Amino acid sequence: MLGVSKGRLIGLTTPMGKRGWFYEEWTSRRRWERHSITGDRCPRFTPEFLAEEREAMGERWYAQEYRCSFEDTVGAVFAEEDIAAAMSSTIKPLFAR
Repeated sequence: MLGVSKGRLIGLTTPMGKRGWFYEEWTSRRRWERHSITGDRCPRFTPEFLAEEREAMGERWYAQEYRCSFEDTVGAVFAEEDIAAAMSSTIKPLFAR
């Protein structure tokens, strides 16, 4: 539809893990105009409200909801940064194809 109408697409959301369309587009090199507004920069949120939310939600969920942070997917066996740290281009695979 956008190709025909020459319209624009606005993706407005909070992160929900390192997965899905929003994460892929946010971290891609495609030509998107990106804006990130954290909770502490929103004048409608008081510091007291944010402190209550942090306590109620816990650090992980608070980071996603109010800090625009893409956290590792819930239920993942390994953290993404641990997997990346284990990768090496200098070690030959044991079973090459």
